[in-house]
Amino acid sequence: MARDISVITGWLEPLEDCFREIEALPVAEWPVIHQIKEKFAEPLIRYSGGSGAARGAIELYLAKCKTRCQVCGAVAEPRIIEGWHALLCDAHEALATRAGMVALEKTWLGGEDTAE
Repeated sequence: MARDISVITGWLEPLEDCFREIEALPVAEWPVIHQIKEKFAEPLIRYSGGSGAARGAIELYLAKCKTRCQVCGAVAEPRIIEGWHALLCDAHEALATRAGMVALEKTWLGGEDTAE
């Protein structure tokens, strides 16, 4: 049972790829996922167990996300917007202000995106 999963929309595609790769393994090799979240603009998965192949899929997911915009998945760079850590593309950085970070955070969970 998942207890704490928060997936940012820009990182959803690599996460789906990761889980497809893990699901292709025998069930005995699957890890137990305890938590998926973002902290200081980096993806974090807390898990236990799993085979080397499963752990490799998780590490690949984490590496792929470190270059993707949290909002849209485009190529991004780490940014600090008025004390908020974010991994944003140029378009989403232009929208980001302290107040805008709160609005952008809503898009991470599947809301409307206003960048063009």
